[in-house]
Amino acid sequence: MTAARGALRSLLRDAHLPKRRIALSILTGSAALGSAVGLSAIAAWLIARAAGMPSPADLALAAVVVRFFGIGRGLFRYLERLISHDTALRGVVALRARVYERLADARADTVLGLQRGDVLARIGGDVDAVGDAVVRAVIPLGVAVVVSGVAVSISGFLDPTAGVVLAAAILVAGIGAALLTWRSARIAAVEGVAADARVAQAVLSGLEGAAEHRVWGTADAARQELADANDEAERAQESAARPAALAAAVQALAAGAALIGSLAIAVTHANAGQYGATTAAMIALLPLAAFEAVNAVPTATQQPVPLATGRAPHRRDGSHGSPHRRRAGKPSLVARAES
Repeated sequence: MTAARGALRSLLRDAHLPKRRIALSILTGSAALGSAVGLSAIAAWLIARAAGMPSPADLALAAVVVRFFGIGRGLFRYLERLISHDTALRGVVALRARVYERLADARADTVLGLQRGDVLARIGGDVDAVGDAVVRAVIPLGVAVVVSGVAVSISGFLDPTAGVVLAAAILVAGIGAALLTWRSARIAAVEGVAADARVAQAVLSGLEGAAEHRVWGTADAARQELADANDEAERAQESAARPAALAAAVQALAAGAALIGSLAIAVTHANAGQYGATTAAMIALLPLAAFEAVNAVPTATQQPVPLATGRAPHRRDGSHGSPHRRRAGKPSLVARAES
């Protein structure tokens, strides 16, 4: 994880991303999810208060605030997407120009040692991975930290005990799921790529050397080699799936524990007369909105893995949404251009 952070910092510096725009993206994203937290709290208060059948004037302000948060959530989400993608695309353009400059200034033997197709593929994939990291890792992690802090502060202000429970659950869900997801992505990026490369090599050898295998009687050995490579690829997929499944389980258990714990504390203290039903409803429903930001942490954690392993996140064949698999052992073009 340290290598990924170092690679990400180095590439972000080369992309000349303005910190103000990144901070503004995090701020608008936090406002969007913060609106969800506020909407959950105010809606809970409104429902509990309306159960007492007060006059409509007592509910008018809360109804206006609910509308504000409902509209603000979509508006701030749009602004966050607009600013973050604009920032990432500007950074990708600057980084790609920087790579071309370094290639132009590099020694002739360094440039001649690069294959033309490899240069074109990597200068697209590696650089685009930086833009993906900004939009899907840096900003979501910043938003998760801000929104989680706001939710814990609100819960702690209403009931310190509930705030401690919510903070503990968020830490377990955020850190635990992030570590497990990182482990899964690392296995997929290293062991999975090597296993897939062996399968591809076995298939290519079997197809191109089919005539020779029939002549020399080695067709069975070639098929066995392909079967062994396929078994290795399946084992790599299973190894990567275990941490990912555990990460999902940790998040679900932590969210459930936070909800049950906050509900139990709210009901107990409300029955004891420490606060009213409206405050209890707000405390009980806050975890549902708070974990919306934490749920983005695993996806954000695995984004820097291609940067640490020197692999781009998309396939060269143009397939959408699939991991881009490079041959293991080859550093990224960005790193090679810097050498």
